[in-house]
Amino acid sequence: MLNTLLTRLPREARPKNSIRGIVIAPTRELAVQIHSDAQVLAKHTGLKLACVFGGVDYEKQRRQFDEGADILIGTPGRIIDYYKQHVFDLRHVQVCVLDEADRMFDLGFIADIRYMLRKMPPPNQRQSMLFSATLSQRVLELAYEHMNSPELVRIEPDKITADKVRQLIYFPAMEEKIPLLIGVLRTAEATRTMVFVNTRRMADRLEEVLRANHINAQALSGDVPQNKRLRYIKEFHSGELAVLIATDVASRGLHIPDVS
Repeated sequence: MLNTLLTRLPREARPKNSIRGIVIAPTRELAVQIHSDAQVLAKHTGLKLACVFGGVDYEKQRRQFDEGADILIGTPGRIIDYYKQHVFDLRHVQVCVLDEADRMFDLGFIADIRYMLRKMPPPNQRQSMLFSATLSQRVLELAYEHMNSPELVRIEPDKITADKVRQLIYFPAMEEKIPLLIGVLRTAEATRTMVFVNTRRMADRLEEVLRANHINAQALSGDVPQNKRLRYIKEFHSGELAVLIATDVASRGLHIPDVS
């Protein structure tokens, strides 16, 4: 599909620093995940990939464009930062993808998204795609503003819940929540557990409490340096880390198999 979408403009007919496809994600972890999957898909296409996001070596990421890049994957802030420094050109973009479009609004990226879309070719000269588990009215307005005759595609699951997922709900008092969680973690014998919280402060506090109770846990929040955040996710994937605590923002769109 990548090759099919990006064959309209021969490589030699465009400037060296021009981008042909761009994928915009709301979080650093999601950008890294998309880049990892894209490497597999683009392995035999000859397309060069670049991934940019904040919190890591600025010059190292910039060097990805030394030999040119066909597809750019990244978060809005770092993409705009490099664009304003003329590291790459968006005037020849043929394919634009917004992942987790609703979350872009929640995080206040809409002005950045509109800025980037205006730097690309007109809607009728590029393929634009928005992906989201939910499509709010604000996202639909963005679609009709910056897309050419957009079509809404809904993929309805055959079942609301997977066969192997068991759902339970508890109604504890505030002071009972952490003791209940510790009890559940110890009795469930889970090897890979995800805990979602609303704030960074709660994520950090929960990490301290679980570690004090000899449960290997790490909090994934914006305050954690990027290299550590990537390491935590890698350790969670491998099973070395038993409990990953994350805010809704940090965890949106991540694919982690075998969560017990």
